[in-house]
Amino acid sequence: LAAFGVVDVAVRRSPLVAVLSTGDEIVPSCATPPPGKIRDINAHSIAALCRESGAQAVRAGLVRDDAGELEACLTRLADEYDVVVVSGGSSAGMRDHTVDVFTAMPGGEILTHGVALSPGKPFILARAVVNGRTVCLVGLPGHVTSALVCARVFLAPLLEHLQGHASSAKLPQVPAVLARSVASAQG
Repeated sequence: LAAFGVVDVAVRRSPLVAVLSTGDEIVPSCATPPPGKIRDINAHSIAALCRESGAQAVRAGLVRDDAGELEACLTRLADEYDVVVVSGGSSAGMRDHTVDVFTAMPGGEILTHGVALSPGKPFILARAVVNGRTVCLVGLPGHVTSALVCARVFLAPLLEHLQGHASSAKLPQVPAVLARSVASAQG
């Protein structure tokens, strides 16, 4: 650009992303899980996907299935980050508080809750207004495969959009023919 005399260039900074895991059954990945518990896999894989998409991502810790604790943590993170990703609690069960907490945020608005994608149906996309700026709130399913599918399909393009990309690069594809029929779910 300097060779062409261009000295002023419009740029956007990388989005700051906090990845938070929720669930009473989750333990840190460095811990040996007792019966009924599992290691926190999603925080590592989702943060890596965010970095691959050009964002600055941090793993923001673990939160139990407690609405008050989740709200306090989200309020703190939304004050500092552009995008807050919550893994787990996105469905409609008794211990799933993510959609309610997103709605309770200042200026909280659910843009979508549930998508026609399998795995990944309980995906949430929301926004909040914190200190005069819009913060993107993303709720991913807790199941590892569902979380990664939703992150690849929805979160990565969102992060690329926030960086000014006109459109996402097409993911590698290989044409294939099934060797046998694959039955779909009923309906």
